[in-house]
Amino acid sequence: MRSRLSWLMLVPAVVLLLAAIGLGCGGSGKNPFSVATPDPPGPFIRSICVVGPTAATPVSTPTPAPTPVVPCQGSAPNPLPAQNMGVPQQYQFVAIATMSDNSGQDVTNFNSTNWSSSHPNVLRPDTNKQGNFIAVCSTGVMNCPLSITATSGGVQSNAFAVMVTGCFSCQ
Repeated sequence: MRSRLSWLMLVPAVVLLLAAIGLGCGGSGKNPFSVATPDPPGPFIRSICVVGPTAATPVSTPTPAPTPVVPCQGSAPNPLPAQNMGVPQQYQFVAIATMSDNSGQDVTNFNSTNWSSSHPNVLRPDTNKQGNFIAVCSTGVMNCPLSITATSGGVQSNAFAVMVTGCFSCQ
């Protein structure tokens, strides 16, 4: 008789437990443990376009959003001299991201933006200023073709072609 009484008490307890689990896992009824659904994320970077160069200028604050989306140039319009009267030249490039909502965002100075050169021994990224590159080749007569890129938010820019003139070697 005692084992039958135990079963009679155990069966309702198991039924109540299963009902509670069903309610907690999206079963019928309202979930007392519901979690608020976060808002969807904002726009994300769809593509990045490198433009420039301009003469290097002092570090500025990031351009406020939105920035106009610019068409990607394939290359710098003119060759870049490596030196001027023995002084290595610096060139400033800009990275404009096209966002998922079709707006533009200047990501040049973002901490998450990484700049690179296909030949850093000719034109290397300045570690002190985002988007700034320094011509580091020795004086000579060679023209050195190379490309620079910017990467931000896991998206890499176009390979922006640059010709650095007046180098001893392009290696």
